[in-house]
Amino acid sequence: MNPAAPDTAVLFDTSSDGAIDILKKSIDTRLTDLVSSQQHKYGPYSSPPSSAPVAAHDIFLSAAGSQAAASSHGGKRLRALLMLSLCGCLGLPDTRRQQALDLACAIEVFQTAALIHDDIIDDSDTRRGSPSAHKALSYALESRRPGINSASAGTGMAIMLGDILATDSVAIAHRSGLAFSNSQEITAAFLDMHHRVETGQIMDLSMGSLDLTDPDSIETGALETYLWKTASYTAYAPIQLAFLACAFDAEISARMAHTVGKPLGLAFQLNDDLIDVTSRTSGKPLGGDILEGKRTVLLSDALRLSDTSDRRTLINIYSQNRRSRDDIPAVCRIFESSGAIERSRERISRLFTEASSALEDGLSALYIPDSRISAVVHVMGLFV
Repeated sequence: MNPAAPDTAVLFDTSSDGAIDILKKSIDTRLTDLVSSQQHKYGPYSSPPSSAPVAAHDIFLSAAGSQAAASSHGGKRLRALLMLSLCGCLGLPDTRRQQALDLACAIEVFQTAALIHDDIIDDSDTRRGSPSAHKALSYALESRRPGINSASAGTGMAIMLGDILATDSVAIAHRSGLAFSNSQEITAAFLDMHHRVETGQIMDLSMGSLDLTDPDSIETGALETYLWKTASYTAYAPIQLAFLACAFDAEISARMAHTVGKPLGLAFQLNDDLIDVTSRTSGKPLGGDILEGKRTVLLSDALRLSDTSDRRTLINIYSQNRRSRDDIPAVCRIFESSGAIERSRERISRLFTEASSALEDGLSALYIPDSRISAVVHVMGLFV
């Protein structure tokens, strides 16, 4: 175990909104540099001859490289902020600042890869208010290579781009992790994060087969999926990697990641489900989860709490092979009138309190100053 450093100037200050904005800009700048540094991987191994086939290679590779940069822009950088806030809280030495920043950015690169694949699976047209990667690549290829099946090629390229970025994230994490004495544990934790998210994606795909007349099974399945697909890299991994980077042993790192990351990650996903049906400023079309027929905790609560007529309406809509935008207002109304939205807000509040208390108790036991703990809680508040 590594006791906290003296309460001098803290690296990665997150004690105020202004400090968080400054740190986020540092993350954005470094992330852009890291993604750009991988651009050579989107080119041929040798100088290409002027033949048509290789010229086509250049067009496709250039489009992939441009999209890698575009898909990396935007986002709240919550995962990197959480990890770096904890690193500062735990007394990370200045000599490890750059490596910790790169490790946090590796999580964000993986996030980009995961979202590219997620948008393909969900057939989402937009991401953060812009065309999703597979759609953007389809548009780019259509203008550059008329006559090809641009939709198919764009989707195929996006699949491979997601794979490339996932690989890049591991390379960045491994390279930055070499600066730490427990580099093998850091790399292993990062790879475990990959495995959990990928397993969670499979679990998410299976959710569509759950019986709509059994809301308890939907709730149980959804929460389990949230833990694997979302909480694992949104909260668990950033916390675990922060503790490992600050030389805490693997047992303490995993325990803090579990006790804090599980409720925080669940609160984040439940809030994301709420945003899908209540917010018009999220960069995603309202009701995307409804269109996809996702079995969410919000849906399970609505099925459980609604009256017979509304429950029948929900079952009829979610039983269809495809839903339309005309279905969204009716579902949102039932979510609100049944009390499901209010119940989700109560769950989120309860889970956030659990996460905050676990963090405060765990860090206080390590003799971390209250001011440092408060800075981490401040970042956690951005998750909900």
